[in-house]
Amino acid sequence: MEAVAEYYIDQFIAENPDKPEPELKVEDDRVKIYIKSAGVVDAADSERDVEDEELDNDLADEEVPEGKKKYRPIYLSSNAITLANGIQIVIRFYGSPDEIHENYDFTHCTNWWTSKDNHIELRKEALECLLTRELRYQGSKYPLCSIIRTRKFIKRGFTINAGQYVKMAMQLNELELTDIDILEDQLTGVDTAYFYQMIESIRTYNSPITPDYLSTIIDRIF
Repeated sequence: MEAVAEYYIDQFIAENPDKPEPELKVEDDRVKIYIKSAGVVDAADSERDVEDEELDNDLADEEVPEGKKKYRPIYLSSNAITLANGIQIVIRFYGSPDEIHENYDFTHCTNWWTSKDNHIELRKEALECLLTRELRYQGSKYPLCSIIRTRKFIKRGFTINAGQYVKMAMQLNELELTDIDILEDQLTGVDTAYFYQMIESIRTYNSPITPDYLSTIIDRIF
């Protein structure tokens, strides 16, 4: 994973010499990419709502603009590397498919394919959720991100029952969101440009996170 991240960081730097350089760190058994300005290459690539672990389907069918490379890195975050032409590499988790999917939030995302032996695994529960367009929450390290991500799936025709929200809320209740580092980690990958501004505002003014203060910042930015 570290080698893959290094490869695309080098590409990003070579193709974007005027942008802040990403920094690769390996800490707490995690591979992370740090970059100022949320890792956006340019307005044309960043105007879409690109979220970690979930790409807009229309990216896959785009023609490559003149002078641009196919599968070039267009967006970097601590959790993922997003390439042009509908490819995303999630670097937050690694290991066997089963180990990785223990950390994924919704059941319909847990089918997988391996290139080394051309094996495709279609899990019964995942297929049921895909066929019925049902959001079934199976637990996640990022419950706040999962709650926000439901908006995108609902727009695509998925449904979700109230019980799934209770499951996400119970996990969210275990987190100390007034800790700026925890809040930032929980928001990685959703509405990134906006939440990046929010986190930077809080850090700049070094203010304690309270509901009233957070509401004021959010209303100014969103």
